[in-house]
Amino acid sequence: MHDKKSTFIKYTILSLGAIVVLYPFFWMFGSSFKSYQEIFTYPPTLIPVEPTINTIVELFSEHNFSRYMFNSFFVAV
Repeated sequence: MHDKKSTFIKYTILSLGAIVVLYPFFWMFGSSFKSYQEIFTYPPTLIPVEPTINTIVELFSEHNFSRYMFNSFFVAV
């Protein structure tokens, strides 16, 4: 009986930790499909109300994102 209780507590703590660690990634992914106005609305939303890929298109067309990623990869390796 004690093993089941300690296992439950252990998995509960691990699950909460996983949520805390993964939430910012869900937030970034959701925000990448939001317009600039929707990003700064209050209260904030995790899922975009009107999804758009304009920010992603702007990232690759108006900024040198591939160079930035290459530099990051080069420094990491």
